[in-house]
Amino acid sequence: MPNVKHFFIALLLSLATIAISSCKKETDYIYQVNDVDVKQNDGDKTQTKSKEEFISIAYSDITGQSITRSQLENLLLPYEAFGDYKLVEEMIIKSFLNLPEAQVPSNTDMQSDIPKFVNDAYRRFYNRDANEYEVWYIEKYIRENSLDPKLVYYAIMTSNEYRYY
Repeated sequence: MPNVKHFFIALLLSLATIAISSCKKETDYIYQVNDVDVKQNDGDKTQTKSKEEFISIAYSDITGQSITRSQLENLLLPYEAFGDYKLVEEMIIKSFLNLPEAQVPSNTDMQSDIPKFVNDAYRRFYNRDANEYEVWYIEKYIRENSLDPKLVYYAIMTSNEYRYY
């Protein structure tokens, strides 16, 4: 019996020694990182365009002309009748881009200088310059997907940023 007792004591001492020797204090690493204020480059737009403003500005941005009062009233009707404003706005933008008086660059003009096209579109629709990443991303997307200028304008005008001024 004493051998079994000694065996258990030796086993417990061995386990305690292993447990103590395997525990190490965790090292705390401190990295020197400068604080950076990150914000979205949306031109600090906070005011939502009203329905009338959205339609009027979109028409003016696409055609270079002012919308008539009767056209505006006809387009306001779907807003009042339909609950999904985003869908109505997309339909309005699509119809404006298909107007004969729509001032949309040709595909050849766009392809000849895509960065200029992107910057011009940002100035036209967002009233700001595109940053380098936006130019790079949109240029890459246009090249990879063979986009038409109308589709690029549609994407810009249906974005959340276009809804604000």
